[in-house]
Amino acid sequence: MLLRVLLLLAFAAALVQAIALAAVSLAHATISHRAAALANDATLAAITRAQTALAAAVAAHPGASAFPGLSPIAIATCAPLGAGACAFHASGLVTFAATGTPPSAAASPCPDRDCTSYWQENERVTEGRGDATISTIVTGPAGAVLAHRDTEVRFRTLAVPPYAVLAGSLDLRGDGLAANGTGDDAGSIGTANGGTLIDVIYQNAQTNARIRANVWRAQSYDVAPAVLPWDP
Repeated sequence: MLLRVLLLLAFAAALVQAIALAAVSLAHATISHRAAALANDATLAAITRAQTALAAAVAAHPGASAFPGLSPIAIATCAPLGAGACAFHASGLVTFAATGTPPSAAASPCPDRDCTSYWQENERVTEGRGDATISTIVTGPAGAVLAHRDTEVRFRTLAVPPYAVLAGSLDLRGDGLAANGTGDDAGSIGTANGGTLIDVIYQNAQTNARIRANVWRAQSYDVAPAVLPWDP
């Protein structure tokens, strides 16, 4: 009888320990998931803020190849966990990259598929690119770092509204392993309807006759930055 009681007590203790470990694991998983979600949300919000700032700069100086007035943008937000109104804190920075010297424009009747993308150099459009790096860190109630995101984004800039459009992004946790650059989903030939090229056509106001006025600048892939270590 005593042996049976001892066995039952041992089983109950093991069960309680298993339940406690499961509860701790679930709590850790919940915290990690919440922190990762906040890091992603903060990054997306930062992309929107970067696009707004770049668009304003382009609208003020259409056709410019550099915007030195673009200062870094600070990121700050928080999120609750249970009863904690602001248990997690996300902070970071958006840093705009210096614009490099663009290649010479080359007029051509039709883009060549050997290149990655083509920018419309017609003076009415003066298409360009604006790059930014976004770094976000999420900390918990005790100040411990729970998540870290580093992302590079590329915007397509135009001398006409909307002035700046997201063209590509690179998550430096893993995408950098592919040895490509920021990525550029704009200015490609594509398979239908000219892809994402901006096609400029002049039309005679009296005869309605049309002529193409494209001036293309061929672009290739960028070199990837140094790969950063993986973060949760």
